[in-house]
Amino acid sequence: MADLSLAPAIDTPAISIAAIGTTAAPLLAGSPGWFREKRLGVAESPAGASQTSTADLDLVGSTHFRYPAVPAALGHAANAGQFVVTAQKPGSTAAVQNAKWLFNLEFTTDASAVQLRLRAPVAAPMLGMVLVNGRRIQEGAYSFSGLTAGNAYAVTLTFPSAGPRVVQIRGMWNTDGGFGGATVSAEYSLTKTSPTISRRVAIIGDSYVNGAGSYASSGANSVETFAWRLAALMGADEVVQAGIGGTGWVNQLSTGADSLFAARVAPVMALSPHVVIFAGGRNDPAAGLQAAVEQSLDAVGSGVERYVLPTASEATQADRRAAIQAACTSRSVRYLDVAVDSRPKIADGIHMTYPGHVSYADDAYSLLQPAPMPPASVVAPVVRRRLSVSPRRAGDLASAQRRQGRDLTGRTRR
Repeated sequence: MADLSLAPAIDTPAISIAAIGTTAAPLLAGSPGWFREKRLGVAESPAGASQTSTADLDLVGSTHFRYPAVPAALGHAANAGQFVVTAQKPGSTAAVQNAKWLFNLEFTTDASAVQLRLRAPVAAPMLGMVLVNGRRIQEGAYSFSGLTAGNAYAVTLTFPSAGPRVVQIRGMWNTDGGFGGATVSAEYSLTKTSPTISRRVAIIGDSYVNGAGSYASSGANSVETFAWRLAALMGADEVVQAGIGGTGWVNQLSTGADSLFAARVAPVMALSPHVVIFAGGRNDPAAGLQAAVEQSLDAVGSGVERYVLPTASEATQADRRAAIQAACTSRSVRYLDVAVDSRPKIADGIHMTYPGHVSYADDAYSLLQPAPMPPASVVAPVVRRRLSVSPRRAGDLASAQRRQGRDLTGRTRR
C-alpha cells in the first residue's frame, strides 16, 4: 500500500506571505531575480530579466518548472504578461461552477528557502496541497486570509535546512494558478524535475471528485477529495482531476456548452493516462444512463485500465446505480460498488466530509484487492496414506522384476 504519511519535520517548511508590486523584485536575500515561467514561442528569460510575453504557458519548455497533469494555461485576463492561469474545464464558466483545470507546479531545489510570485485571486486563497518529496506537509491544503484580491504576493517556503528536495503544489492559488515565477538565493538551484511517469491516473466525475467545502470546514476541496487518496493507493505518480460539480453522464450544466463526462474524455486522454476512473450518478436521471455510461467507456477505449464508482444514493437512487453497473457489465469494466449513504456528510446532507472521503477511497481500493486466502485453520489437511503391499503381491512383483532383469530396488541384476 502507498505511504500516505505526512512529510517529516526536516521537509516541512514554514510558509509566509508578503505583498509586493506586480513587477517588483523578490524579497528573498541573495536572489538573482525571478525565474519566470516560459511562454510559447519565446525564449526562456534568464533570472531577473523582464518577461512580458502574453502567449500561453509553455508546458514543456521550461528548465525550472514542471506542470504535472496541466492540459493548458494562458495569460491572466487582468495581466496576461505577468501571470498565468488554467482554463475552465469543458462546460464550466466563471458564473456556473467555476471548475478550472488544476494548476499543478513541481520543481527540485537544494535551497533552504524558495519564494513564489503569485497574484491573489480572492482575499482568502488556497495556496494548494503542498508536497515535499512526495509527502503532504499537512493533512489539508494550505490557505491564507486577509489578502487583497488582484494584488501580487511573495510566498516563501522556508525549510529547517538546505538540501535536495522535490516540491509540488497541487491546485495552486485556488486551483487555477495566478503564477508568475519563483526564486532561490544565488548559491542554490531551482530546476525542472524529469520523472518517469509510469501510472498516470485520471478521475472524471462530479462534485464528489471536485469537492465541496474544505478540510478546514469539515468538507473536502478540489485537492482533498477521495480522488487523490484512491489514486495514491493505486500507485499513481501523477493525477488528472477532471471533476465538475452538478454534472454527470446525462445531466449537464446550464451553460449551453457540453459539460457531460464524455466531453472531458478527449482532454483527459490527451494527457495519456494509464488509468481512467469515472465517479458519478448522483446528478443523473435513470433514463438513458446506461447508454451514456457505455458511450463514455467506449470513448476511453480498452487500451487503458477503466473503473467506475457510483456517487448515487443506495436508498433513493438505486436505479441509477443499477444502470451504471449494467453498463460496466456490458463493457467488461470493473464496477466498484462503494456505499455512499453511510458516509458522514457536511451540512447539505449530500457531500461527504473529509473523513467520509478517506473511507470512500479506502473502501473503493479494498474492492480492487484479490480475495484473501482462508486461514490455515479452515484449510482441509492433506492426508498422506502409506501404501501396504501384501506378501503375495510382493512376491508377484519380485518375480516380474526378476524376469525383467531387475530387483525390487530397481537395480539391474548381473
